[in-house]
Amino acid sequence: MANPKLNSTEIQERLNNIEAIYQDYIKKIDVIRGQEKDILASFIKKMEAKKIDEIRHSIQTDYK
Repeated sequence: MANPKLNSTEIQERLNNIEAIYQDYIKKIDVIRGQEKDILASFIKKMEAKKIDEIRHSIQTDYK
């Protein structure tokens, strides 16, 4: 069965719908990337704090 031809208005509506879906996904991806950056920054801060505590502890035991 042959597909009916779309008129220019229908084509534009479909194109607009696709563009809206695309923009929505772009926004969601940006949010996820922001969350990833926040998680990574938090992890790095925790690791830095842990390393500083380890260094302090090793220095304190050296001078006791």
